[in-house]
Amino acid sequence: MYLYIIFLSLFNSILIGLLGNYIGRQAVIFISIIIITISFLCSCIILYEILLSHNIITIDLYNLFIIYDIKINIGFLFDQLTVIMLFIILSISLFVHIFTAGYMSHEPYIVRFYNFLGFFTFFMIVLVTADNFLQLFIG
Repeated sequence: MYLYIIFLSLFNSILIGLLGNYIGRQAVIFISIIIITISFLCSCIILYEILLSHNIITIDLYNLFIIYDIKINIGFLFDQLTVIMLFIILSISLFVHIFTAGYMSHEPYIVRFYNFLGFFTFFMIVLVTADNFLQLFIG
C-alpha cells in the first residue's frame, strides 16, 4: 500500500498522457479524480497506521550505485513527518483536481493540464518520501 501512493499518481499521468485525447475530457477528469482519491484514502490509512505504531518504514527498491563506502539506493522512507506531509499534499491535490474540474471545464487543453497536475503530484510525493538527498533533488 505504501508504493500505491507513490505510483498511482505516475500511473495517472501516463494513462492520461497516452489515452487522454482518445477517451475524452470528462473521462480524463473522472479517472484522475478517482485515482487521486484512492491515493488520498491510502494516505489516510497509512497515517493512521504510522502515527499509532510509531514505526519507521523504509522501502528499498534497488541500488543505484555503490562506490567504496557510499551506497546510493532508490528507496522511500515513511515516518511520522512524512505521512503527515503526504496527507497534506494529497488532500490539497485532491481539492485542486476537484475544483479545477468545474473551473476549467471550458478550457480546450484540460487533458494536458491534468497530465501535468498528475506529474506534479507524483514529484511532490517523491520529494516528501525521498530516502536520500539525490532522490530528494530529483523530486
